[in-house]
Amino acid sequence: MSATVTETVEARLRALITAGLEAPYTSRSGTDGTATGNHYQSIALDGEATAGFRGDRAAVLDCIDFRGRKVLDLGSNLGEMSRSARTRGARLVNGIEFDPYFVELAQLITAYNGQSRVSFRQGDVTDPSLYGERYDVVLALSVFHYVARVLDQLAQITDVLIVETHKLHGNFDDGYLLPIQARFPSMRVLGQTDWGQLGDGSETRIVIAFGKTRAKLEEVLSAPHAWEHPPSAPPPGRRQRTIDPAASTLHRPFFEAWDYPDAERLLAAIDATAIPLDVLAANANVAKHGYSGWAYWFLYLKGWLHYRATGVAGAGNPYFDYMTVHYPPDAADAALGRALGDPDVAERTVRRRFEDLDRFDAASGSDVSAETTPLRAIVGPLPRNPLRLAVAGSEETIPARRVDGWHRLFGARALGVPRLRTEVVEEPRVLPLLRGFAERFALRDGTLRVEGWCLDADGPLDAVELRLGGDTLALATPSPRDDVAAAYPEVAHARASGFLLEGELRGWKDGPARFELVGVRDWLPVGRLRIDYEPGMLDLPAPPAELATRVYGHGDRVRIALRAALAGNALLDAVAHYRTLDSFRSVVHWEAGCALLGRMALRRLPRAKLTSVEADADAIAWAQESGAPGALLAGGPVPPIALEDAAADLVLRDRPLAALGEDELDAFLGELLRILRPGGYAALVAGWPADERGAALARCGDRLDVVGAATTGAWAGGDVVVLRRP
Repeated sequence: MSATVTETVEARLRALITAGLEAPYTSRSGTDGTATGNHYQSIALDGEATAGFRGDRAAVLDCIDFRGRKVLDLGSNLGEMSRSARTRGARLVNGIEFDPYFVELAQLITAYNGQSRVSFRQGDVTDPSLYGERYDVVLALSVFHYVARVLDQLAQITDVLIVETHKLHGNFDDGYLLPIQARFPSMRVLGQTDWGQLGDGSETRIVIAFGKTRAKLEEVLSAPHAWEHPPSAPPPGRRQRTIDPAASTLHRPFFEAWDYPDAERLLAAIDATAIPLDVLAANANVAKHGYSGWAYWFLYLKGWLHYRATGVAGAGNPYFDYMTVHYPPDAADAALGRALGDPDVAERTVRRRFEDLDRFDAASGSDVSAETTPLRAIVGPLPRNPLRLAVAGSEETIPARRVDGWHRLFGARALGVPRLRTEVVEEPRVLPLLRGFAERFALRDGTLRVEGWCLDADGPLDAVELRLGGDTLALATPSPRDDVAAAYPEVAHARASGFLLEGELRGWKDGPARFELVGVRDWLPVGRLRIDYEPGMLDLPAPPAELATRVYGHGDRVRIALRAALAGNALLDAVAHYRTLDSFRSVVHWEAGCALLGRMALRRLPRAKLTSVEADADAIAWAQESGAPGALLAGGPVPPIALEDAAADLVLRDRPLAALGEDELDAFLGELLRILRPGGYAALVAGWPADERGAALARCGDRLDVVGAATTGAWAGGDVVVLRRP
């Protein structure tokens, strides 16, 4: 066959696969009707990854020595895990998938990638009659709900079972370990995987290798862990849509206030209306509502009509004069607000916006979407009232957190353009951590004020956003911080890192809350910090300045309270995936400082008796005098401590393990093993650099099972590792 014919066949096959992946198809389980959307797995075509609902599982698969082994992949979906096992040296891989559509796509993708000895067949994995053939390794990734019914059959055909959990909500021991270890007693947790594009990063799955014996398990595992690699999240997706400007609601207040049947009469009314700029700029509508009100858009059209008549887009144009004199620097377009002080930049910006109106005016209502820069709709965790763009020719709307292109959308609607192209961009579900701290936090009369600094080493931030749930409470441009610039001289933009955010807490009652500070660049979030609020935390007794500085490194009571609330919740959140918090009876907080964390943590540990262990005698004395709950015990960061064997079923430590030397870490782990009950958990701040984390966690895993690792955004070194005593 000629090269040209081969290329044509490959192109047609790829087009067929792409169309199959994009089809609006949903599979339903024959067992319980659970729905699985199309393109669930991210797949590789010629080495190029597609953005599925789930990211890849490369890190955990690399822990398994597939070489020369026969593998069964249960619930194989599009077959990516099967192909990955074959790529890693498996001699034969069979996949079983309930939905025939996914089976056909899996076969096409395998053929396109030129892989042999990988096959797929339709079947119900809950059917015991399927399991008559021996396998070296069985993969059961995110299908345990089904294969739990055939564990006896799986135990007859394999010595090693690899399980990926579904959602963990305190059900790890009873839901997974208890039934599986009755057949496969040996266990090693390989690592975490992403929840999928609907997750927010707080939920992950874990992958565990189970073996009939420790020897069988060690034989199949090529690496002890995958913790040095973070979960592979699906890349943010981008897709093109066409919207109908006339059906959009983003500019409703303007078009309700200026309701005319066509563009000609609308422009005539605007042209005939004279309102002094100072008077209009002082109007609460433009000051408070900005793009969401009517007054701003009146000025925009007024300025364009002036430009159309005079050619002037600079000083003297009413819109230019508003933007350069009255436009608030922390308004909706925060990045622009910083640049408007330069008259040349301001004039170029205004002229570019007017040229869009010129283009729409010349189109006389025809479709000019191909010549117009697409709008950009950023979708992700949605606020209570998202911005909605109407899809052309459909009743569907696109709910967005933010829209980049308000001026183009307004101009198209005002001048009768029937459609505009829109790029829909998914906000990353898992944002990396920013460097920084919330240093001030005040609640007064329903208003929250937060002050501090945050820094993204990869580039300057255009704005910092304060969120609660999906809602944006405040948005502000960065302010100068000379102290941060001095602390990070290698980061050229470090000075522009301060923030002061103030927002109303509508409908919120004084209860526990989790706020996020989100750094934004080019309208897309690039990183985050987290703030936890506990009622009364700012009113807790504060240790004397000298003691606080010795224990916490500073004497700022607000920062100490914020850190205690965040540390306590971060540690408990990490453990709550695996075991319900109300099941713990005896909790030890090791290196407890002034025991402030324990005052807040007990709210979430309703049945627990707390023991705080601290080496600083002054800290213990102050904690006793100030009414700290539970028992207070003298003890250092390394053993011995005066607790009986198996005294605790949960140990918390919010001082970084990385601060311990190797011998100290070994001694600490030995003492931890001694005081934990079988099945007990420990949530510990790790603090190791990324290149040391894997080896350090392997060292922990020599004594206890490493079952979780989470990046919390809590504080410097605030990554949490969860250990479990077998």
